[in-house]
Amino acid sequence: MDNFFRALIKNLDPDSSSKQLVISELGRRSKDRDGRYREAALRELMSCYDGTELHYILLRLNDWVFQIHDLATNAIDSRLKLDYGMHFLSELDILPALWRSTRYDFTALRQSIEERIIQVESSNGLRIKIDSCKRDVRLYAYELWLQKNKLEALAVCVSAKDIEIRTRAVNEALLALSENEVRTYLGKWIQNKASTVRLDTLKWILAKSGFEDKMVFAHKALFDKSRAVRACARSAFTESDWKYIYLKELDLDSNLYSSLSALSETATKISFTMLEPFLHNECGKVRAAAYSLLFKELVVDLPADYTLERYVALAFLDHSGRCSREANKVLQKNPRLLTLDYLWTIVANPTSPRARAIALAVIARNSKWASLPYLLKALSIQDQHFEKTTRDAINQWFIDSNKSGIAATDQQKEACLESLKEHGHHLRNSLRNELLFCIEKSQF
Repeated sequence: MDNFFRALIKNLDPDSSSKQLVISELGRRSKDRDGRYREAALRELMSCYDGTELHYILLRLNDWVFQIHDLATNAIDSRLKLDYGMHFLSELDILPALWRSTRYDFTALRQSIEERIIQVESSNGLRIKIDSCKRDVRLYAYELWLQKNKLEALAVCVSAKDIEIRTRAVNEALLALSENEVRTYLGKWIQNKASTVRLDTLKWILAKSGFEDKMVFAHKALFDKSRAVRACARSAFTESDWKYIYLKELDLDSNLYSSLSALSETATKISFTMLEPFLHNECGKVRAAAYSLLFKELVVDLPADYTLERYVALAFLDHSGRCSREANKVLQKNPRLLTLDYLWTIVANPTSPRARAIALAVIARNSKWASLPYLLKALSIQDQHFEKTTRDAINQWFIDSNKSGIAATDQQKEACLESLKEHGHHLRNSLRNELLFCIEKSQF
């Protein structure tokens, strides 16, 4: 076996293009299920010292055969004495998973390898790894870069694509930089796309008692699109102050979505006269926020002809999926608020695909035997995407039917059989027969 591997590399020119092929073949054999092949291949890889072998040796550090693990450890130890920092950096992608392994203790080895990586003169390798497609590699590269050159790492990572790294970098910067240095970045960070960055920046601002523009930043943050940031900003004001600010914004027809959302979050009462125009606003987000207030029973002075059913129906028929979701929240608690016939009109003539799907889900949550005819009828709707939703709903109905002993009335039984006869051809034979049996055996 050893002779086989030696034959592969005998008389091989170090600059030959075939060398990479041999290393690749040895690497493949080093992963063989047979430990003898893995060990023999590893011994031959150890004779190579140009970095191409390092990937395969690192993998064998976690080999389940201790002798192979020990051999790989000795190979790495010998390379730690050489100028192998760039080669270890090139293999950064596999290191986080290796360190997470609990088969062996890699503490000392990890420390030595990280020291070699940090000693690499240029930071370009770590900078590239910050944009890796693997989350654990990005975070590991960030941690190593902080150890190597903290200020350089922070200067780049406060604008990193990865939100977690960006947030960590801003947190580190807020602690590491002086107040004057932080001030130069505040305008950028308080408007960052990541809500976590905006929140941490706002907390830093509010913690500074002598910060002259603190209330200016807090006032702007009251209308942030993040719920957490808005809640943090409100802590800088008294309850009466922030309520006044939000209600004033509604009067000015400004920051409508943030103001309505904040009033809903804080369970603040609002009159129907003030709220009603926002139910017809051109922006779907604003309408949804207004419906949220209405359905949470935070609206006072309701008109005499007000009914919950009417406004839930209006939200359902709204072209905005956000409004449909608000209606669905109400119907999840009370699935019989709207009649099945009305819900069917939404399924048959939807204002949006989301409204149709929600209406079918509400029908499915209704009483066992009353909902089945409508679910079967939905099979005839010519919509490829909705067809799967309907089939899933019917399959779930059948599964749930075996958990319930509720019997069908004669009228319900007749309606189910008629619907199955008319639309059952859309189902597979086995399910159609099972439904037929389930309906026929049910007696009131």
